[in-house]
Amino acid sequence: MSKSRTQTANVRRADCHSDRPHYARNLCAACYKQWLYRTNPIWRQSRLNAEKARQPQDWAKHIEKEYGLTPIDYEDLLRVQGGGCAACGVGPEPHRHLTIDHDHTSNQVRRLLCKCCNMAIGFLRNNPLTALAAWRYLRRHHGLGYADR
Repeated sequence: MSKSRTQTANVRRADCHSDRPHYARNLCAACYKQWLYRTNPIWRQSRLNAEKARQPQDWAKHIEKEYGLTPIDYEDLLRVQGGGCAACGVGPEPHRHLTIDHDHTSNQVRRLLCKCCNMAIGFLRNNPLTALAAWRYLRRHHGLGYADR
């Protein structure tokens, strides 16, 4: 069920960007995070620690703990899918890894995806019918001239 115009109009807006909803301290989410980074040394240190956790040795520990994969397993999976995202084929960015896509119920690894495809699948709620409906919508509204009806 979608919100009515009156419900949408009553959404509190951020002072920093009037096109964005209020998040905290009269700021949008992005500006609030920047404010936190500048003013809160504990929060800033937590962000720096999160960046350090992305180091290669920590990544290897992370994928083994979370998914039961070793870096060799990851490389084998990447090679099997042709060196890129299982959905769109784009390769990993330099010094980065593709996302390990997994079933959130069973935690079973499916394939490796680029960040964009992984987020898209999440936004589509891992539902193939929703993905198909979105595909049909894009075909219909992008002027390709051969829409499914």
